Amino acid sequence: MNERNAAKLIQMIPKVVTPENIRKSGQTGCQSEIPVFILGMPRSGTSLMEQILSSHPDIFGAGELKFLTGILENINLAGMRLRMGEEDPVFEYDLNASWEMRGQRYVDKLVKLAGTGYKRIVDKMPGNYNFVGLIHTILPHARIIHSRRDPVETCLSCYRIHFAEGHQWTYNLRELGRFYKRYWRSCNTGAKSSRRDVRGQLRDNVADVEGQARKLIDYLGLEWNDNCLEFYNTDGRSRPRA
Repeated sequence: MNERNAAKLIQMIPKVVTPENIRKSGQTGCQSEIPVFILGMPRSGTSLMEQILSSHPDIFGAGELKFLTGILENINLAGMRLRMGEEDPVFEYDLNASWEMRGQRYVDKLVKLAGTGYKRIVDKMPGNYNFVGLIHTILPHARIIHSRRDPVETCLSCYRIHFAEGHQWTYNLRELGRFYKRYWRSCNTGAKSSRRDVRGQLRDNVADVEGQARKLIDYLGLEWNDNCLEFYNTDGRSRPRA
């Protein structure tokens, strides 16, 4: 999606995904507690958070998944059908899939990827911050963790260290600045309808690994496990890409 279309989508979602429209829709999502979303700017510490969490035996770190927009394409919200720009949606338009169906399909995809036996499965696609309100509609019990870092440090890291694929907006400082402003506005808008979400600062995670890790595990509703302090030994279960 190019910058112009991305900006239009970000501006449109808060106008449509409102408490009033959610109430009018009269739907409930999938009640699973399995999904965990780590979101924020790239290079903001999302990989570190996922690595810590996936060191817990009940948590699987699935990396950056591209499931969500396909699941959300054509979703019905108070009679309006939202378009995410997906050319290959999971549900056809004519099906008019319910919120519960969409949430359950997302959970099914997670479990198929991770295997059974995990109580929480982490999707750390940073750009999912655009869809916080919609995540809560289809997965009302999902945990959402917003990874944050100093704006200058974040943007400088994005600009200096090239990504393996995509993220063309990081190669131009003006576009990078515009992207960050849209991200910040989107997160502040989403926070108004996301009282259950938590925020983590990279500097806090580095300075106090155990304290911050314990807070995250508690937020996920799991018992503490000392493996989380040896996250640097975790290999093969977490798939960070940024």
